[in-house]
Amino acid sequence: MKRELIVAVACLYMASSTWADEGLSGHKMQTSGDLMRMCMAAAKVPALSVMCNNYINGYLDAVASGRHKGKFCFGKGDRERLPQAVAIWLAAHPDYKKQPSPEAMDQVLSEKFACKK
Repeated sequence: MKRELIVAVACLYMASSTWADEGLSGHKMQTSGDLMRMCMAAAKVPALSVMCNNYINGYLDAVASGRHKGKFCFGKGDRERLPQAVAIWLAAHPDYKKQPSPEAMDQVLSEKFACKK
């Protein structure tokens, strides 16, 4: 009886860890180069504008929820300038091209929108 219980618990544990892994399997994190191209074309292609803004808003939601660190402050009108500011900064920093987008966003926002003391 005890052996069957141990086997059952082990099977449940293995199944639950497999399910958790499947939640991210096949997900390829977007690079900052991908984000830069998307945001640069946003002015000409409405669908890319929506995608760029949605990515930035998702990043900001992650920061606001405490799931991602971010040290930046927005002033009046800054939110509207974000897609262009992100694209320009990323174009000027090609060394970030292959970095995951969240890491690049940390850098962009902390430099372009630093909090004033």
